[in-house]
Amino acid sequence: LEFEEIIKTLNELKEKLRSLGELFDISNLEIKLKELEEQTSKSEFWEDTENTKKVLSEIKRIKSKYLKYKQIENWANSYFSKYHIIATII
Repeated sequence: LEFEEIIKTLNELKEKLRSLGELFDISNLEIKLKELEEQTSKSEFWEDTENTKKVLSEIKRIKSKYLKYKQIENWANSYFSKYHIIATII
């Protein structure tokens, strides 16, 4: 493949990754995670053990999903950047 074709394919993959972020609702996951983590900083939060378990479990679930997506996004962005640099040199 020519570099132009590779760059085109990478840009298409980048768009698919963005769509995946929308599918996972990443921006709302970030907001929800911050809200839940703020709850844990309040002293009364720790008094209700049943709610504490639920919230901590939800934080763990959201973080797992969010961090997996961010790892893929970071890897992809790094990869895309390297190919763009190479393409501009050649």
